Amino acid sequence: MLDGLKYNGYQGFMNALRPLPVIGSIAAQNREVQVRYAWETKVEDRTRLIVVADTALFFLPGDSGKARAGYELTFVELLLDSRGAGSGTMAGAARVKPAPDGIVLEDFATVPVQLTLAAPSK
Repeated sequence: MLDGLKYNGYQGFMNALRPLPVIGSIAAQNREVQVRYAWETKVEDRTRLIVVADTALFFLPGDSGKARAGYELTFVELLLDSRGAGSGTMAGAARVKPAPDGIVLEDFATVPVQLTLAAPSK
């Protein structure tokens, strides 16, 4: 996955992502996308989790005039503490680009959805 992105850009990432098996899903009120990639790393004392689906979950209503071609991914990034609490972002229609520590969202004109996760109850 990361080699596809590093050496062949966004299209190389998509070519490596699409044949992967489905490992989960992300759902909104009227739509669901299939997750094909998840990547976990440590960032200081937290866990960084990247989750990617190969289709867009949503385009926000204000984005209807923007070009949608090339923004084919649903991209979720979470930072979790040892209890499972944390925060993150979700872009319902995104592109990615290489970064020194893996992948990041490419500049995207719309602000990603902010996520907050509470620690699971015991």
